Amino acid sequence: MKKYLTYLNTLLLSLVIWSFFIKKGKIEHNIQTFEIPKQTQTIKIMDSLVEGKLDLHYNSFHDLGITYKSKKEDILGNSFLQLEWLWDKKPITKIIKWNLNKNEIDRNKPIMLTWKDDKGSIFVQTMQVVDDYIIRIECSVFNATDKQIESNINVKSLLKEHFINYHSNDKVYNTKKSFDQNCEWFGFSSKFSGLFIFPENIRVKLKNSNGYVYGDLGTKIIKPKESAAWSFNLFMGPKDINLLQNYAAKYNAPQLENAISYGYFSFITKPFMKFFDYLNQITGNFIVALIIFTLMTKLLLLPFDYKSHISAVKLQKIQPQLERIREIYKGNNVAIHSATLALYKQESINPLGGCLPFLFQIPILEPLYHVFSGSLAAKYSSFLWIKDLSQPDQMSIIKMLFNMNFPFDVSLLSILFSITMLLQMGTTLKKDQKQTAIMMSIAFAFFTSSSSSGFLIYVIISNLISYMQRMVFNIIIKNNK
Repeated sequence: MKKYLTYLNTLLLSLVIWSFFIKKGKIEHNIQTFEIPKQTQTIKIMDSLVEGKLDLHYNSFHDLGITYKSKKEDILGNSFLQLEWLWDKKPITKIIKWNLNKNEIDRNKPIMLTWKDDKGSIFVQTMQVVDDYIIRIECSVFNATDKQIESNINVKSLLKEHFINYHSNDKVYNTKKSFDQNCEWFGFSSKFSGLFIFPENIRVKLKNSNGYVYGDLGTKIIKPKESAAWSFNLFMGPKDINLLQNYAAKYNAPQLENAISYGYFSFITKPFMKFFDYLNQITGNFIVALIIFTLMTKLLLLPFDYKSHISAVKLQKIQPQLERIREIYKGNNVAIHSATLALYKQESINPLGGCLPFLFQIPILEPLYHVFSGSLAAKYSSFLWIKDLSQPDQMSIIKMLFNMNFPFDVSLLSILFSITMLLQMGTTLKKDQKQTAIMMSIAFAFFTSSSSSGFLIYVIISNLISYMQRMVFNIIIKNNK
């Protein structure tokens, strides 16, 4: 029975690890390319946290970037974000010749762009950095004609490798698929950063078409000699869970923190991520925070680990009796099953006791995988030869040994993980089970090579603690005899 429980544990662990680390195929889109022409008139964003340019001919932001923890990160890559004016149902962005009161967007005072068309209607667009990673944009128009005119503003960008995030019906969607939705806020994000638009007092009509994403800020009917205005806040910054939660309340962007990917157990991942960020802040070192976090999770699982170990020892002890039962009732599976259960009851053994720690670890491992692979703390931390703990270990053993590129790989961290897993399992395995355990550990070395370095370090530390725990458990059991 012990043998089959070990196989069951190994199989379950294989399936879970494989589901975590299997590489997903890339989604490709047939989209138009867009090159921003060199213009003679651009204005810069001048801020310590946000940088970029506004092309006045296209009224589009490009070359966007942010600074987070003294590290720079691109926003939207080679794409752009255009503010498209529509007047009398026609796009007029390219014919507007803006007049400026200054030549940069900063925190000091708003930059004001103004233009009067040939009919005397006046268009105004003001922009200012008003908070960390936040640019406030206000657009207004005065209808100088004698007729009623429709006007609108679209926020437009290319759908490239970035995800589209939007909030609708009390839920945040992260997608690359076709959509046509009314939403409270929307934006574009990569794994660690995002660009989000928070309109004021309106619901945005969001859709994608021909590779472009359009955010319709609302059509307004402007009577003669009257004005209309639109305003929104533009966030360009890191997907820091605490920052996003603060801005969700401050700028009326409900559930903005859900633009982060939390996996299947989001209700566990979110508090884990916040708690780990807190540990990282008070310790000032990612690895120290990781060790403390690992010790705390192992402490929570300690009662189950102890019961599991007791069950394993008891099962090992009654192996001769189980073999005797199989000999006596050979060929009669019903009798073997009944006698085995009676023996378990007599010895107070739970046959599934060995699975308990693993079953409790599933809702911990999956959230931690997302915490370490999607954590900004991991991204901007290093350890020994690893420069980015949110990424896989780049020290390829195969490349080091053979100086060649193979379709498969195995990293130094994944080998250390497999060794510690084998070390942990070896405390309770029988001789005939060790060969299977060795083969499984080799397979795990390949499966886990694509996982984040931070997650592998967590599992390695956890395995070492488990090994030491079992040594202590054996001493306790021996002393209690």
